[in-house]
Amino acid sequence: MYFKETEYNLLVKQIILKFKKRSLNIEHTISRLFYDNLVDLDRDKDFLIEIVGSDLSRKLVHSFVRYLENESKSIIDFEEIILSMGTNIVRFRDKNNDYWEVEDEISKLIIGLYDETTNLESPKMKAISDKCLDLWDLMYENQIGSIRNLSQKIMDR
Repeated sequence: MYFKETEYNLLVKQIILKFKKRSLNIEHTISRLFYDNLVDLDRDKDFLIEIVGSDLSRKLVHSFVRYLENESKSIIDFEEIILSMGTNIVRFRDKNNDYWEVEDEISKLIIGLYDETTNLESPKMKAISDKCLDLWDLMYENQIGSIRNLSQKIMDR
């Protein structure tokens, strides 16, 4: 668990990214970062964005969602990571048939992020809210996750 140690953190990230680039299955290792609460958002944000910017496994997404729930973290702090996950699921959906396993989790994150930002006044929060709606539209058009069902329920009111 050298990831949490400041002196080793950068080296551990570099090693993980090298393995990731070589298409080795390291989802267990990455998931452990969330399960063991080793993530420091300020320190690890760019690393996490790069990790979720590639293949998204069910285990990785589930461990990330569990981390957010257990730590009672505001998902606004993780907005770049959540938006990156949403963008990638839309962009790479045809290339990876395993995404159906994570679509609902990512849908929930996008909806949650929208809920947290939509009534806030700052321009940054409005921009995040707009990005969530844009992703919602793309996911709706591509029939990804629970977005289509939720949209239908809203329209049926």
